[in-house]
Order: sequence, then C-alpha cells, then structure tokens
Amino acid sequence: WMGDAGLSAASLAIFFDTLAFQTNFLRLIKDAQQKGCTNQPKTDNYGPCTAPAGHEPATSWFNGSVPDVVPFSTGPYGSNPGTVDWQAAYVSVAHSLLRASGKVAYPILEEIFDSLELLMGYFDKLADSSGLLLQGARGDWIPPSSQKVKTSSDIVAAFTHTLCVVHMLDISTALGKSEAAANYRARLSQNRFAFDRHFWNGGNASSSTPNPCCYGTGSQASNIFALLIGAVPVTRVSTTLQALMESFGDASAPHLDVGIFGTTYVFDVLRAHDLEEMGLAILNQSSYPSFGKMISEGATTLWESWEGDRHHQTVSRNHIMYGGGVNRFIAAAIGGLAPLDNGWERAHVKVAPWAIRHLQQAGAERTNIRGKMYVSWHRRVSRGSRGAFVWQLELNVSLPNGMKAVIDLPLLEGARRALAGDCPLKCDSSLQSNALVSCMGYTVIGCREIPFTRGDRFLRINVGPGFHAFAVPEAL
Repeated sequence: WMGDAGLSAASLAIFFDTLAFQTNFLRLIKDAQQKGCTNQPKTDNYGPCTAPAGHEPATSWFNGSVPDVVPFSTGPYGSNPGTVDWQAAYVSVAHSLLRASGKVAYPILEEIFDSLELLMGYFDKLADSSGLLLQGARGDWIPPSSQKVKTSSDIVAAFTHTLCVVHMLDISTALGKSEAAANYRARLSQNRFAFDRHFWNGGNASSSTPNPCCYGTGSQASNIFALLIGAVPVTRVSTTLQALMESFGDASAPHLDVGIFGTTYVFDVLRAHDLEEMGLAILNQSSYPSFGKMISEGATTLWESWEGDRHHQTVSRNHIMYGGGVNRFIAAAIGGLAPLDNGWERAHVKVAPWAIRHLQQAGAERTNIRGKMYVSWHRRVSRGSRGAFVWQLELNVSLPNGMKAVIDLPLLEGARRALAGDCPLKCDSSLQSNALVSCMGYTVIGCREIPFTRGDRFLRINVGPGFHAFAVPEAL
C-alpha cells in the first residue's frame, strides 16, 4: 500500500540502507503510471477508469496519476488511480532517498523527475482556484474509535498535496532545476496562504469541541498539519502550539488522538518547536490509545489499529503505518542522532532534556553513505563539596570523514549561571591535540577551534569529522 510506504520511507532510510530497494520501488510506481488506469482488466466489481462527466478522455484526464497499491493488479485490492494522500507517497519516497543518500540518489531522481511532475500536474487538475487540493483523500486513517475531535478528509488532501510541493522544491533545488524550483517555491507560498485562509477557524471551530482552536475542526491532526507545512502565520504559532499541547490532555498522562498521518508528523512538529518532552511523555504512556498499550498486550510489532488486545484483534498485528515518525523521534530525542542536510552532510545532535533527567544513559549509531557515526551520553553522579549529589552529563560524538555536525548541548543550571561572559572555545599554540578546554561549565576534549552560538536552552557547537567529547556539570 502506497500510504504505508510513503509514511515509513523517511524512517526506513534512516535505519536501513534503502537505496536499491526504494530505487526499484520508484521505478515500479513509474511503470504503473505509464501503464495508466485505463489499461486494466475488467472484473465483476472493477474495471478501467472513466473520466468525470464533461472532462477530457480518461487517458488525458488521469495522465500522471498512480495506483494506491504498487505493483497494481486490479481492484478491489486498492484502486487505480489511488486516493490523493496515498498517491503522494511517490513524492515522499523520492524525497526520503534524497535526504538519506544525497548526491548518490541523484541518478534515480533525474530518471523519475518528469514522472513526478506528471503526478503534480494531475493534482493540479483536482485543486481549486486557490491552489488547494481539497478532495480525494482517505483521511487521517484509523484514528482511535474514541476520538474526541474528528479530522476532515479535505484538510488531509490539502496537507499531503502541500507536503508534496515542499518535497518537490527540495528535489528540484538539489538537482539544479532552477525553473522548477522557482515554480514550487511560489506554489508553496500560495498553498500556505490558501491553507491558512481556508482552514483557520478563528479559534472557535464549534462550541461542542473540547479544544476548538485552531485549524479545520480543531483536531490534533489539523493543527499538526498546519504547523508542519509552515502555514501558520508567525503571530499565531504560539496559539496553535498551545492548542495542540492542550489537546493531548492531562500533562501527566498525555495521549494522541490521531490516525496515521497525525501520528507520523506530530513528533516532527514537537521536535521543531523544542517540545520533545511532550513527545517522550506521550510515548511513556501505557493506557489506550498508545504504543505502550500495544506493548502491554504483548505486541512486539505495531498493530494496524489502536484497538484490540492480545486475544482480540481484527486487523494486522504487524503493520508499519503508525510507525513513520516514532522511531525517528526516539533516535533523535534520546539517541541524539538525526540528519540535518541531504546525504548526512551534517547531523544534528540534540538530546532532549527529558531523556537526560529520566534516563541514565543512551546512544545511537548509524552507518550512512559517509561512514559510521555514533552518539553516546551518560549521566554520572558524585558528591559535591557540601555533600550534595551533583550530576554530570558526558556526551561523545564520532563522525566519519566528510561529515559535520551541529551539536546542541543542553544548558544545565550551572552552565547557565556561567554564561555572563563569552568564551571562544579556542586553543592556543601551547596546548596539545588531546588537551582539555574548559568554558562556561563545559569541558571539551580535543584542542581545536570550535565556533559556537548560544541560545536560552542550548549551546550550539559546530564540529567536523573525528571524535568529540563534552562533560557538562550540574543537574538539569
């Protein structure tokens, strides 16, 4: 199913070498597109597609569309053309290869670029005069049966289409297709404006919804979508984030109330706004609906529904569709491992303060196209001069040749007190390559010039290939 493939593609590309596998899959999608929906067998309950009344012949109208199951045989197992949110997987899978493999993925992206543009052209036929695509989506598939605020299918169609525009902008820019990139940049601006204008509900979707603000029905997924694609004006970001946070319920026991699209992208939104603590608190729940509930019922793989228990389940017990974002988030927020640029040119190392407070140690490693990198951290305790326990965070980062990283060190209490002056974190000629350089409560192992910037919660350090170690005193 294309929907599952599209939502899981980014995670697969981080944890596995998917270049050959996804290259083949992209070619299969292109083959299905070239065959078209008019060239398929007629059965008792399915047959070739027909164009809407009053439109051009089916071969022209559906040109560029793809099935929602690839390879495609015939319905009712899938449809051709597929729903727009499932068809969007073609672009998502291509983009995941760009992110994971960088220039190594350029040949396959060049090979299918015109085919991707055909799909975007088909989507344009379905869009309204503002540029929004508001029809033809399955929706935020299989939310909890107890869902408090439903998500309409039109906002899912508009979101997945606009996300395709974001991805096509990235792909065309990487391939040096300046005209296409300019077109997608303009279209993204147009879609963001139209999305906000169409779905902003004035902060009051209806008096019956428990959390009405801010987009569409006020559902969790609706606000997640608006934030992820950058459709929320700067003046309303804090309001929308507040509504999203409140929609998770009790802060001590927050829960998701979304289907597969909301579940995949909520973690990206939380991480983008330094709200990893909420994401990890959600993952720490074991009551319905949650991943922890599946685990408590004996699950070792994800289910196809939030419902059921170890004895009663009517759907698949081994299904990836909810898992497109959660493992990427865990690797980033706990392990500190995430790509920042295409092809892992730079990694982003940022361990969430929640993880440091609640866990003793963690780490992550990945062999990407540049080689093996790893991040590990450990929280040690010792007695201070007054007998009180003092925590120290030790963070190690190893990067292969040709790779850089942006490291966000959490500003612990002691370090924040020491931030009155600037420290260039430079070495002088008398220091050796293995010398210790201390600055603002941080001890850096290794003598090299390290540029940095300072924020309210993190000290940002840019480093190159090699081994980097940091020791940070004081408790969070």
